[in-house]
Amino acid sequence: MRLLPILSLVLLLSACCSTDLSRSPERDRQIEAGMKERYDFDALASFLRLVIAEHPVFEKIDLRGTKIEKEWRIERIDPPSRMRSGDWVIWDAKQGDDVFQLYFMYDPRNGRSVSIRAKRLAKSEFQLINIGLDEWVEL
Repeated sequence: MRLLPILSLVLLLSACCSTDLSRSPERDRQIEAGMKERYDFDALASFLRLVIAEHPVFEKIDLRGTKIEKEWRIERIDPPSRMRSGDWVIWDAKQGDDVFQLYFMYDPRNGRSVSIRAKRLAKSEFQLINIGLDEWVEL
């Protein structure tokens, strides 16, 4: 009898906690709209192809075989300001800041990626800052 209120509270809390608003279709649409407002994705794909043409191999990692698709789609990773085109993901960590990253996970099991840091000069104009290797650690 005394367990019933506790059990009810546990069930209520678990239901509330399982609703993740950051993963909702509405949130995805908002993120996608914000990204499309800031970036011309055709120009971004062209920029990415140009960077790869100028730096086809980086630190012994061949970037020429990476896939870049015509369509960019929301990438369901936290933080959610990411969109994917083929093997490449754009991460606009601080929307409002003009620096962003494009990254390719060349060793996903160990969280290793090639990252292209760039600056957004205009919606369809970008400037390469640098290329580097990153290692992602899951906490």
